Amino acid sequence: MPQMDPVVRSPFGGQRGAYAASLAVLAAAATLVLWTSREGNETLRLFTALGLGLGAGLIVGSQSRATHREDVHRDGPVTHDPVTTLLDRHAFELALSDAAVRRHRAANYAAVLKLDLDDFRDINDELGMKVGDHVLRTVGDRLQASLRDGDVASRLGADEFAILLTSLAQPDDAERVAMRIQAQLRLPIPALPEGHIVSSTIGIAVQPLRDLDSETLLKNASLALRLAKCDARGGSHVFVDSMRAGLERRRKLEAALRRHSPKETFTLAYQPKVDLDRTSGGVLSAETGAGPFGTVRIIGFEALLRWTDPQLGFISPAEFIPILEETGLIVEVGAFVLDTACGTLASFQRTFSRPDLTMAVNLSTRQLQDPHLVGVVSDILRAHGLAPACLELEVTESMLMEKPDRAIAILEALRSEGVRISVDDFGTGYSSLQYLKRLPISTIKVDRSFVMSLPCENDMAIVRATVNLGKSLGLTVVAEGVEKDDQLALLRQFGCDHAQGFLFSRPLPLADAEQLLDRERR
Repeated sequence: MPQMDPVVRSPFGGQRGAYAASLAVLAAAATLVLWTSREGNETLRLFTALGLGLGAGLIVGSQSRATHREDVHRDGPVTHDPVTTLLDRHAFELALSDAAVRRHRAANYAAVLKLDLDDFRDINDELGMKVGDHVLRTVGDRLQASLRDGDVASRLGADEFAILLTSLAQPDDAERVAMRIQAQLRLPIPALPEGHIVSSTIGIAVQPLRDLDSETLLKNASLALRLAKCDARGGSHVFVDSMRAGLERRRKLEAALRRHSPKETFTLAYQPKVDLDRTSGGVLSAETGAGPFGTVRIIGFEALLRWTDPQLGFISPAEFIPILEETGLIVEVGAFVLDTACGTLASFQRTFSRPDLTMAVNLSTRQLQDPHLVGVVSDILRAHGLAPACLELEVTESMLMEKPDRAIAILEALRSEGVRISVDDFGTGYSSLQYLKRLPISTIKVDRSFVMSLPCENDMAIVRATVNLGKSLGLTVVAEGVEKDDQLALLRQFGCDHAQGFLFSRPLPLADAEQLLDRERR
């Protein structure tokens, strides 16, 4: 048994007789182990609290962290996480069950937040377990600092944490706590390289305390976390009943994705990109090669992934791409897209005597972090006999903010091979002149949300400024989402280089894209 502190705190004050009698009564009671720090002191103390019915408690002793760890292995099972000193899974579930027992005492809400650290495995792999443990301890400290008295934080295992929030005044309060936690975790950690941040994804489940079911609350938080990770890492989802149907849909999609190879599952569509210096307007069609308003000069295509399942029908990329990302299947699928798109481009160049044609392919977040990407791209270009400058790889600003040093290193290696790099959805993220100067890019694409709002005065100013910024940095500027002639006229007036959108052509199946080039040649 741990040695008792000389000072013992109890609801009995100095009445040692009552205290001793209570110990005998509570000998078989559940034990809850908590660590607390005293005013920033590095020495942490362990308090063993024995339950006294509905919410009462008795602190009977304390000891140092190091001494307790020895006793834990000698006397019984661990009830706290040895790395972070937060409660472990078992102790957290006890705390959650206790909250359910006490539910009739309050009319407010309780919530469970389940939290995953994004890409934590990479920290262990690249920087070592010692740094990884330091990050986990820092996360534990920041979680505790973000909570109120009465709330409970736990490390469930690996990079997964859980937080129990009690007596919330409103259900929305749980979301505010989640946002505060994510902001705290994103603060720099000295042990990590400069620019490396720890982001987290959170699933939130809320119930009225009077109806609290601890098992259901924890399951709902897990479900919300899973769907949040599918949607976008670094975000959060609040559980709603419709999520059960969403999870079942996701399971069907994932099973279908795993059932067949990418070649058997997916096709590519090709959207033309036009040169505005040689385009006077109009809608491009496979039949005419020009629109009723003028001529169009195709300079290349963007390859877009499409999936139509025999049983499930057409599935939007917005639905299946996050599943590919989360499962890691995106790396294999991404290689398939690169290979297929490059094969198509090589065929176009030979068939239509257009060695100047280019192909743009979107990269995923996982691909951009893959150390094998440069080799994969080089092998594919070599296999199809393509000049590297004919391939343009598109990334988004948000992708570049995840491990920016690694992303920039991979992009620089690709550029050294001669491949062109484009920033997609420009203007919707972290754009700045200083930021752009760091990137080994050749093209920026003005986001469709700005282009489609033209001639709105505010968006006109944004598009004009973006074009001027690109020109000043020697970059090619492409406008996405062009649908109207007045938008085209303004883009030409601003000096935009290239454009794509429904005004010129929708994304086309391979046969239609070939027919389009054939008509243009005539």
